[in-house]
Amino acid sequence: MIAAPPGVITVMLDPKLDDLRWNGGPTPTHQLLADSPARGAGNNDVGVYGEQRGAGYPHANGGTVDIGAVQFDTIFVDGLD
Repeated sequence: MIAAPPGVITVMLDPKLDDLRWNGGPTPTHQLLADSPARGAGNNDVGVYGEQRGAGYPHANGGTVDIGAVQFDTIFVDGLD
């Protein structure tokens, strides 16, 4: 097995993603499921406060960021998308 270069995150867990669909923004995305290990597992050391969908969507989850194009949003989990 080849090791990943420094700074590359490798995960061997199921990311628990919802189906690809329009969650807002210019392209379809996979929303994180409520029990996804990617929730709150990101790193925002550079202080970027935006996401793929643009303004008007959550940008942090309890002070930490999620891994992925969009932040977890309970409105999608509740089926109100």
